[in-house]
Amino acid sequence: VVVEKPFVAIDSSNDEKDSYKLHVPKPKFGSNGPDLGSSNHEIRDFSKVYVAGCRENEEDVFVNSGIQRALDDGKDVVLTPRIYKLDKPLVLSRPNQVLLGLGLATLVAPPDGKPCIIVEPHTTEGVRIAGIMLEAGAFSDDCKRSNTCSLLQWGAAGDAGNPRNTAAMGVAGDAGNPRNPGLLSDVFVRVGGSSLDRSVGTNVMVKIHSGNVVGDNIWLWRADHVELRDGEDANFPEISQHYHQTTKGECPVRVGLEVTGDNVTMYGLAVEHTTENQLVWSGNHGAVYFYQSEFPYDVDTTYGDAGYAGYCVTEKVTDHVAYGVEW
Repeated sequence: VVVEKPFVAIDSSNDEKDSYKLHVPKPKFGSNGPDLGSSNHEIRDFSKVYVAGCRENEEDVFVNSGIQRALDDGKDVVLTPRIYKLDKPLVLSRPNQVLLGLGLATLVAPPDGKPCIIVEPHTTEGVRIAGIMLEAGAFSDDCKRSNTCSLLQWGAAGDAGNPRNTAAMGVAGDAGNPRNPGLLSDVFVRVGGSSLDRSVGTNVMVKIHSGNVVGDNIWLWRADHVELRDGEDANFPEISQHYHQTTKGECPVRVGLEVTGDNVTMYGLAVEHTTENQLVWSGNHGAVYFYQSEFPYDVDTTYGDAGYAGYCVTEKVTDHVAYGVEW
C-alpha cells in the first residue's frame, strides 16, 4: 500500500477568481513509480479547511482553541510556517481528517509532557498528518515517573491495534482499515538541538498503537549536538568548535519509535541517538522499506551490556519484513 502526502493547490478553473483546494490522494495498492495525475485525489474545498498561524491575534503560546475547535468540527487544518508552542495536545478524532504543515510548521510539546498530537483510536481511519516538525518541551516530573510520555501518539496504550493483545481485557484493538490506512508523511521529531535548554525530553518520540498506518519519510532525532551558550566553549573542540556535543543525561529520550499495531508500513525511516533501543516493533505484519539509525555517542560500556539495538523486533512478532536496513 502507498499513500501520498496531501497538498494545497490553486484551482484556476473559475473564471472569476482562483481558489485554494486541498488535494488528498487516495491509497494505492500494487502500484509502483510516480503518479503525477489527480484522478486518484479527493479534492476538498477550503471552506472546510482551517488555516492556522496567520491571524494577527494569535499568540506565540497557543491555547489551541481555534485549531482544536476546527478539528472537533470535522475540519481539516493547515498550519502555516511558524513555531506553535502548545499548552495541550492537538487531538484528531474524525476519520479522514488532514493535519498539514507548510514550511515544516513546528509544534512544541505542552509543558506537562503530553504529546503534541494524539490520534484517537477506532474513529480515525484515513487520518493524514504531514509536513510537521514535533519538538520536545520540558521533561516533566510526571513523564520521569510514568515513563510513558511521547510527542505523537496514534491510538491508545493497551489498545494496540492487535485484537490478540487486548482480548484478555475484553477490548477490541483498533485494527484500522486496510483499505483506508492512516498516514504520517514528512514528519520530523527532535529532542533538543533547537534551544539552549538541554533538559528537554520525553520517553518515546512516536507511538503507533493502532493498526494499518503508513509512514513515509520519518526522521526521529535525539540531538547529538546543541547550540553553544553565550561565552561557552565547545566541550569536544576536536570534533567541532561550533557546538556542544550532547553528554549523558542531556536531551533524554529512551526510544524513537514504538509500534504495537498490526499492518504498519514505513517507507524511509530514520531514528538516531536515543538512550535505549532506537526502534521497538511489537505489531505483526509490519514492513519497513529503508531504515537508517545511529547509536548515541554519549554512552559507556553499560549501553552495550544492556543489549540495546538499533532495530528491535520483539519475540512475540511472527511476521515482519525489512529492506535496506542500516545502523
